[in-house]
Amino acid sequence: MSILKMKNVVDEAAAMLNDAGLISWTKERLILHGFQAHRQLQVELALNGLPIIKEISAIITVAVGDTDLGSSQPTNLLEPKTLWERAAGSSDTFVLMQEKGWEPELPQSPNLNYWNWRGDVIRFLGATTAREVKIRYLGGIEVPTQDEDSLGFLFAENYLIPETAALAAGSLGNKATYEAMHIVATMNLEKVIAFNVKGQQALPVRRRPYRSSGRLRRF
Repeated sequence: MSILKMKNVVDEAAAMLNDAGLISWTKERLILHGFQAHRQLQVELALNGLPIIKEISAIITVAVGDTDLGSSQPTNLLEPKTLWERAAGSSDTFVLMQEKGWEPELPQSPNLNYWNWRGDVIRFLGATTAREVKIRYLGGIEVPTQDEDSLGFLFAENYLIPETAALAAGSLGNKATYEAMHIVATMNLEKVIAFNVKGQQALPVRRRPYRSSGRLRRF
């Protein structure tokens, strides 16, 4: 089963807006709303802890005295779960590090030992030897930036197509079309999440009933 691309979302969203020929809603205009819908969906994935965004980093080398990962921190990192370390260049077994709410006031040692997550940065005390670190974390799916980019996971289009159409209509102040398309997207969202949660029964699906506020979202 193949994963669709952003161009598929744009084409079908245009059809929902009665513009299958992409005349009023050009690809360039409509795809911006598709990117916005994709970012919204990433938030829902993160809130539900879906397996699709569970990541293990490549091995990262931390130089002597470094107190964070700098540019080596994964760019899609949303929330670190565990960190493991070993001596740089070795084949030793990785050892679990301890998470702290703040960097302890201790002198540096040959090992990093501790880490904390503050200001969206993984921070350390630093070590007197070079270390290798591996991270298990929740990471966001890469947001598409062009029409040939993949959506990133199965059945994402079931939410993205109607929500893209909704956002496009809403941007013109078309309340009726916005609400109609948004209802469809919201109903499909639970199914998309449920499918991707399948196999991890401990993860509940967060239900979001549609409620009309009587006004459009602010864009």
